[in-house]
Amino acid sequence: MKNKIKGIRELKRVLKDKGILLIEEADETSEYVKILDIIAPKRKSRIKEKRIELKKVLEKYFDVKENKLKTYYYFKSKNQFKEYFRKEIVFDEKKKFKKKMEKRLDEYLSKKKTLRVEEKSIFFVCRKK
Repeated sequence: MKNKIKGIRELKRVLKDKGILLIEEADETSEYVKILDIIAPKRKSRIKEKRIELKKVLEKYFDVKENKLKTYYYFKSKNQFKEYFRKEIVFDEKKKFKKKMEKRLDEYLSKKKTLRVEEKSIFFVCRKK
């Protein structure tokens, strides 16, 4: 948290007086997060708690409004779907992608009728106080 506070203070310092800072955070209710939790259930997702914590810090330095956005990923094939989430686990989550993860992803895909994945985001729109 110390680095976040330092970073947020620096963002406030360099932001022009009428500038706007946008910060995007995941919404824990999105299908995208659900898939990651299915693939790697031990990743201990604390998305909601982290978002609340971040908002409290932002509110010390900015006037903050929250906006929600819902978007979709459209995959051409199951292989593209699987490869995308494999990369998400390896590069963003910093975990090794294991056979059991692939099996969980295959099980999820077998129940899914479409290759569309919903992702919900929350944007913090921050203005200098």
